[in-house]
Amino acid sequence: MQESFWDELADSYDEEICHSLASDRRGLLRKTIKGLAQGVPLAADFGRGVGRFEPLLSSLAQEVLAVDFSGRSLQVARSQYEHLTNVEFRKVDYQTDDACG
Repeated sequence: MQESFWDELADSYDEEICHSLASDRRGLLRKTIKGLAQGVPLAADFGRGVGRFEPLLSSLAQEVLAVDFSGRSLQVARSQYEHLTNVEFRKVDYQTDDACG
Protein backbone atom coordinates (compact mmCIF):
# COMPACT_ATOMS: atom_id res chain seq x y z
CA MET A 1 0.00 0.00 0.00
CA GLN A 2 1.30 3.42 -0.94
CA GLU A 3 1.26 6.43 1.37
CA SER A 4 -0.08 8.55 -1.49
CA PHE A 5 -3.26 6.43 -1.62
CA TRP A 6 -4.08 7.22 2.03
CA ASP A 7 -2.92 10.84 1.72
CA GLU A 8 -5.41 11.38 -1.10
CA LEU A 9 -8.18 9.66 0.87
CA ALA A 10 -7.58 11.53 4.15
CA ASP A 11 -9.91 14.45 3.45
CA SER A 12 -12.81 12.17 2.51
CA TYR A 13 -11.94 9.39 4.98
CA ASP A 14 -15.23 9.61 6.87
CA GLU A 15 -17.23 9.12 3.67
CA GLU A 16 -15.01 6.38 2.23
CA ILE A 17 -13.90 4.14 5.12
CA CYS A 18 -16.17 2.20 7.48
CA HIS A 19 -16.21 3.67 10.98
CA SER A 20 -16.03 0.58 13.18
CA LEU A 21 -16.91 2.38 16.42
CA ALA A 22 -19.96 4.05 14.87
CA SER A 23 -21.04 0.74 13.30
CA ASP A 24 -20.74 -1.13 16.61
CA ARG A 25 -24.47 -1.06 17.43
CA ARG A 26 -24.20 -3.22 20.53
CA GLY A 27 -21.15 -1.38 21.86
CA LEU A 28 -19.06 -4.55 22.06
CA LEU A 29 -15.96 -2.96 20.56
CA ARG A 30 -16.20 0.07 22.83
CA LYS A 31 -16.75 -2.18 25.87
CA THR A 32 -13.71 -4.30 24.98
CA ILE A 33 -11.51 -1.25 24.50
CA LYS A 34 -12.67 0.21 27.82
CA GLY A 35 -11.88 -3.07 29.57
CA LEU A 36 -8.37 -3.15 28.13
CA ALA A 37 -7.40 0.52 28.19
CA GLN A 38 -9.01 1.95 31.33
CA GLY A 39 -6.26 3.49 33.46
CA VAL A 40 -3.30 2.11 31.50
CA PRO A 41 -0.22 4.34 31.29
CA LEU A 42 0.00 4.07 27.49
CA ALA A 43 -2.38 2.97 24.74
CA ALA A 44 -1.24 2.74 21.12
CA ASP A 45 -3.35 2.97 18.00
CA PHE A 46 -1.43 1.72 14.96
CA GLY A 47 -2.72 2.39 11.46
CA ARG A 48 -5.18 4.85 12.88
CA GLY A 49 -6.18 6.75 9.75
CA VAL A 50 -7.69 10.09 10.78
CA GLY A 51 -7.95 9.11 14.43
CA ARG A 52 -11.44 7.85 15.08
CA PHE A 53 -10.35 5.94 18.19
CA GLU A 54 -8.34 8.76 19.76
CA PRO A 55 -11.18 10.44 21.70
CA LEU A 56 -12.12 7.13 23.33
CA LEU A 57 -8.53 6.09 24.02
CA SER A 58 -7.66 9.55 25.32
CA SER A 59 -10.47 9.34 27.87
CA LEU A 60 -9.22 5.98 29.15
CA ALA A 61 -5.42 5.92 29.04
CA GLN A 62 -2.95 8.33 30.58
CA GLU A 63 -1.15 8.74 27.24
CA VAL A 64 -2.01 7.67 23.69
CA LEU A 65 0.40 7.06 20.83
CA ALA A 66 -1.38 7.37 17.47
CA VAL A 67 0.70 5.99 14.59
CA ASP A 68 0.14 6.05 10.85
CA PHE A 69 2.28 6.24 7.73
CA SER A 70 0.05 8.74 5.93
CA GLY A 71 1.27 12.25 6.60
CA ARG A 72 -2.01 13.79 5.43
CA SER A 73 -4.09 11.51 7.67
CA LEU A 74 -1.99 12.64 10.62
CA GLN A 75 -2.55 16.30 9.70
CA VAL A 76 -6.32 15.73 9.59
CA ALA A 77 -6.25 13.94 12.95
CA ARG A 78 -4.08 16.60 14.59
CA SER A 79 -6.44 19.35 13.47
CA GLN A 80 -9.55 17.46 14.67
CA TYR A 81 -8.11 16.40 17.99
CA GLU A 82 -5.70 19.16 18.98
CA HIS A 83 -7.67 19.48 22.24
CA LEU A 84 -6.60 15.94 23.26
CA THR A 85 -3.43 16.89 25.10
CA ASN A 86 -2.45 13.33 26.02
CA VAL A 87 -2.27 12.11 22.40
CA GLU A 88 0.97 12.03 20.42
CA PHE A 89 0.63 11.61 16.66
CA ARG A 90 3.62 9.96 15.01
CA LYS A 91 4.35 9.20 11.36
CA VAL A 92 5.99 5.80 10.91
CA ASP A 93 6.42 3.59 7.86
CA TYR A 94 7.31 0.18 9.23
CA GLN A 95 8.64 -0.92 5.85
CA THR A 96 11.37 1.74 5.86
CA ASP A 97 11.70 3.23 9.35
CA ASP A 98 13.35 1.94 12.45
CA ALA A 99 10.18 1.59 14.50
CA CYS A 100 12.10 1.83 17.77
CA GLY A 101 13.99 5.01 16.88
